[in-house]
Amino acid sequence: MKKLFAFVLSVLLVCACTIIVSAAEAKYSTAGDLYQSWGEDIPDYICGMWSTDGSFDNLTFGIQNNAAGNAGKQEILDLVENDASLTFVYQVFSRNYLLQIQEEIYEYFQKDLGLVSTGLDEIN
Repeated sequence: MKKLFAFVLSVLLVCACTIIVSAAEAKYSTAGDLYQSWGEDIPDYICGMWSTDGSFDNLTFGIQNNAAGNAGKQEILDLVENDASLTFVYQVFSRNYLLQIQEEIYEYFQKDLGLVSTGLDEIN
């Protein structure tokens, strides 16, 4: 009788301790929605962003070809519901790094050396 009671108790405990698993829903419907949420705080693994087809919904993300870039790619895939709105290419330099260099160059504009403007070519 004690073995039967222990068996029934074991089955009840196993049934009571089931784990409920649910997939987390993506936070943004398209790549454009994710981009808008970033504002000026672009992650460091991003090298550039541009429209894939001329719309704001389908974007190409340039990412660094390293562990941080690949982790960032997976993070983006997890955050965006419509994976078809995402395209990825590997690039070398972080967008934030290039913007930092651009800011350092601005002091030379004041020295009248013939420099007129500067900008980032995010696609290349």
